[in-house]
Amino acid sequence: MITIRLPYRQSPSLELGKARQALPSLAELRAEAPLLLLGALFGLLYLPQPTSIGECLAAVDWHTLKSLAAMLLIVSGIRQSHLLDLLGRRIILQLRTERSLGLALVLFTAGSAAFLTNDIALFVTVPLALCLQGLVANEISGKLIALLAIAANVGSFLTPIGNPQNLFLWHQWGISFGQFVLNMLPAWGICLGILLLWTALAFPQETLKPAALESPAVHWPLGGISLGLLALYILLTEQGLENWALGLALGIYAIWPRVLRRTDWRLLLMVALMFIDLHLAAQLRPIQRLLTSVHPQGIPLFLLGVSLSQLISNVPAAILLGRLSHHWRLIA
Repeated sequence: MITIRLPYRQSPSLELGKARQALPSLAELRAEAPLLLLGALFGLLYLPQPTSIGECLAAVDWHTLKSLAAMLLIVSGIRQSHLLDLLGRRIILQLRTERSLGLALVLFTAGSAAFLTNDIALFVTVPLALCLQGLVANEISGKLIALLAIAANVGSFLTPIGNPQNLFLWHQWGISFGQFVLNMLPAWGICLGILLLWTALAFPQETLKPAALESPAVHWPLGGISLGLLALYILLTEQGLENWALGLALGIYAIWPRVLRRTDWRLLLMVALMFIDLHLAAQLRPIQRLLTSVHPQGIPLFLLGVSLSQLISNVPAAILLGRLSHHWRLIA
């Protein structure tokens, strides 16, 4: 008997199911949307006026990018050590009322955002808020998360390492760390005071039911080395030695490859594309005429910054305004 083996073909439904799994989910597309948008904008700006790749790369502020890369590595190390999770849980276990919980988490978010960027601060405090909501009968998560988002932005603008736009301004004008903080301190104090008052009014003095939070497993060597690296990073970057800061961070975190894997490298690519896109946009004649005719100062510069940050987000707004004006404090 001769057996004839026909090639196996999956049913159309199985093939369709695999195809669907291969396609990115809606959540993944949303996460990649800013990067895809910047890439598409690069294509639109590059095609009408093709320039050399070298010129595009020269438009990138590599000092800012290297400093940001080192900062992202250190923040990734601190986050994965779970030191912040432990600190946050210990603070929460000492609280008794909704108001004290709201004020403590808002202050904790603002403080951590000043040194660990606004995104990382929210990565720690938002899960804590959601975890607490499941452990208490009080309805706290909705208004608390909104206030934490504001606290992260308020806290981050105090220091030059609180967010990427401050990091750019810090390098662009060669400001010392202390000078930057002192210049931002009055506005930061006013904003933080308003936020704390708002938080106190939003949360009543209602007693919280006891919440038993499990203490996270802290990786003490990773956390201690990361905190030491953070202090060293500030000193090296202030002296213009960002190459040393980045090399040191890469060398140390090679011991913990997961820190390298879980660092948000997409943010570096996004910031690089922002520099290139804005450089290409500035070559367009209408934009050139606008840049040469507009020299905003004072209140007009402040209002222009507020408007642009709503339209094109904070980092490209800071880069664009850096071309128009030298008033870095107003831009920040």
